[in-house]
Amino acid sequence: KPRHRRSPSWLNSIKSVICSEVSILIFTCSVIMGCFTSSFGIIVASVWFEDVYGFNAFDVGLVALAIFAGEITGCFTLQPLIDTYGVFRCCILSYGSILGACISAFILWMAFGPTIGGMVVAVIILYVLYFGWESFFIQHQILCIQNSPSASHRSLMLMMNFICITFGGMGGSIMASELWNGGQGMGLILLIWIGSIVVCCVIYAALYFMTNNKPNRTRSE
Repeated sequence: KPRHRRSPSWLNSIKSVICSEVSILIFTCSVIMGCFTSSFGIIVASVWFEDVYGFNAFDVGLVALAIFAGEITGCFTLQPLIDTYGVFRCCILSYGSILGACISAFILWMAFGPTIGGMVVAVIILYVLYFGWESFFIQHQILCIQNSPSASHRSLMLMMNFICITFGGMGGSIMASELWNGGQGMGLILLIWIGSIVVCCVIYAALYFMTNNKPNRTRSE
């Protein structure tokens, strides 16, 4: 009699993590946000201040303090809120801040060009973007943990999330560097960012209804 080979346990674990509708949506969002964060990391945290405002490397390093402030405040703001309100209510804060910053930057770009009205405004946009990104990153990891097939698959779920973010980041880096063109392509890049966030909002809405309609599932909200 022919013997049926069993798939290795690690392969079964990967299948159980990625072969579900919820996981596919979560990892799709990871890829999109990876593309987003990599592209704005290149643009707003580096070449924007160098090409448009004439900053040197030391000056850009000082501006990066806004990144640190945004990530720290995003972390400490989200932590108590997510324990109280859950992932999906807190996503209003993270996506709202990022989308608001991108839309504001696009309107100001149409009015003033790549300077968007001055360096102070640019630093504020930078702060809000990183505040929103850090908030998203935390809530998305918790979403991965909550929707892992079992407790033993949580680390694999987080690893796949990181892989998808990194994969998206490669595309975002190429996209940003190709479209920037000394600041002339900033409007198109902002539109791509806005579209990415809108798509992720739709994905989170779908995940909310899918996970809240699952029977016999323990949820935090």
